[in-house]
Amino acid sequence: MTVHVIKAGFRGLQGVPGRGLTIKGTLPDTAALPDDAAPGDGWLIAGDLHVRTDDGWENTGPVQGPAGRGIAAWSHDPDTGVLTLTFTDGAILSTGDLRGGRGDDGRGISGQSYDPETGVLTLSFTDGTSYQTPDLRGGRGEAGRGIADESYDAATGILTLSFTNGTSFASGDLRGTNGRDGRGIVDEAYDEASGILTLTFSDGGIYRTQDLRGGRGEAGRGIVDESYDPATGILTLSFTDGTTYASADLRGTGGSDGRSITDETYDAASGILTLSFSDGSTYQTQDLRGPAPPVVRTATLPASPDPSTSYVVTG
Repeated sequence: MTVHVIKAGFRGLQGVPGRGLTIKGTLPDTAALPDDAAPGDGWLIAGDLHVRTDDGWENTGPVQGPAGRGIAAWSHDPDTGVLTLTFTDGAILSTGDLRGGRGDDGRGISGQSYDPETGVLTLSFTDGTSYQTPDLRGGRGEAGRGIADESYDAATGILTLSFTNGTSFASGDLRGTNGRDGRGIVDEAYDEASGILTLTFSDGGIYRTQDLRGGRGEAGRGIVDESYDPATGILTLSFTDGTTYASADLRGTGGSDGRSITDETYDAASGILTLSFSDGSTYQTQDLRGPAPPVVRTATLPASPDPSTSYVVTG
């Protein structure tokens, strides 16, 4: 027997190269395996790999392993912390309680106050401790530049601003360009026969509407007769469509009794008329006499007096 002593640090002898495997394809059965196959050639028959060796053909078994087991459904119970897995082959696995231990209670903010004089914010926590920030106020900014006056020149469109620090600013021309002249209506005509409104514009254009007349309404219901019953106060109306309408009692309520004249006297000396009423009251007028007729003084009546003339002779 030959003994090879290999010292540490030296590389061993190179072995014989291994024989490779080449899968040529698939065959229906073992009878179809070729006789001239080289060692290392393989053929798949019904899922098994048949490999040519120096001694002949060898069935090395299936190339693909069995189907894996997948998760078909899962559920978690938050009260127990148990996770239940249901697999595709029907098996069920339930874990132990997956919940971790309860952590320490947190420290919440129970109150806060801010001092605008110092800029300090004080926080009070639920465990009785407190915390004060440094001054949270920022540095004072520079004084702003305010507008002390403004003026606008309508002729140039320039706006001039005067600021509190003595500076000023003049804008560019703020006026927009003139718009196009509008198109005004210079005439309008309406054709009652067609319902068309024609508009004539200042640029010579003409616009005609469609027929603006609405559809013809249904025939109205006219009154063909009316009668009033003074005994009931009801007014009855008869319409052109054959229908009738009867009102409620249109009579008003009775009025209070009137005041009648029971006596009257006239004083010719004063011209006053006194009226006595049925309720016992009286009424006196002013002087009802008119002015006296003119007095005509004549010395001699005419020989043939005019029958249409009155003559007053005074002594």
